[in-house]
Amino acid sequence: GNAANLNDMMRLRGHEALGAALQEQPSLLTPAVVRELLPLVGLPAPLETGQVMDSEGQVARHAGVVANQEACKHLLIDPRLWRSAPPASAALAYRALERALVATARPGAGSLEHGEALAADNAATLRSVNP
Repeated sequence: GNAANLNDMMRLRGHEALGAALQEQPSLLTPAVVRELLPLVGLPAPLETGQVMDSEGQVARHAGVVANQEACKHLLIDPRLWRSAPPASAALAYRALERALVATARPGAGSLEHGEALAADNAATLRSVNP
C-alpha cells in the first residue's frame, strides 16, 4: 500500500482494530478474506490454483517477507484470531507464513546477512505475540 495509508493504519492502530473485529466475527475469515489480509503483512496471496500472487497481481517469484510486523502481529499470528476461524482459512494463513520463513532460511535467498535479518525479524514478531 502507499506510505500515507500505512502511516494512518499505524497511527490509528488499524491493524489491531481489524484483528479485533475479525476475532468478534470469525466466520468472516474466509479464504478470500485471508488472501486480502496477506498483502497487508507483506506476503503474496496464494490463488486456488496454488500459484502465489504478489501485491501487483502478478505471479510471485518469491515467498515474500513479513514487511509489516504490526499487521502480522494482529492479522496473521495472533492465536485468538484463528481460534474459531474456519480451519481452511487458518491453514492458508499459516502456510503463507511458513513459506516466508522457509524462504528466508533457504540458501540463495539473498545475502546471508539479509536472510538472517529477515528470519530474526520474523522470529521477533512471533515472540512478541506469544511471549
